[in-house]
Amino acid sequence: MRGEHTVDSGALRYLIELQAKNVTTETDEGGGTPGQFTTFESVWANVRAASGYEVTTAMQRSNQISHIVEIRYYSGFKTEWRILHDGRVLSVVGLRDTNERKRLMRIECIERKDLDQRG
Repeated sequence: MRGEHTVDSGALRYLIELQAKNVTTETDEGGGTPGQFTTFESVWANVRAASGYEVTTAMQRSNQISHIVEIRYYSGFKTEWRILHDGRVLSVVGLRDTNERKRLMRIECIERKDLDQRG
């Protein structure tokens, strides 16, 4: 049965990279722990600009969003991760298990033009 919260495989047409911060034991000049984001998995996704309604709704929750990314359910997904899509860095600001059936995950993101692909 098709519904508004299902996705067919044809809708997942973009290969995105899931990235996590690589924590090292080395310290930089300021004493902090340096870390770059590294890709640990690539998954197929639907990536689209957020609609005006979605942006307004997110702002009411004190979040800013620019993109909605939908992927097949990914157990253990963390908001500390980020997404690399078509050379753009998308920081995760919210996520949910659509329909709470562990089939589809909706990820709200903000594009970070101030960051490069490494850090």
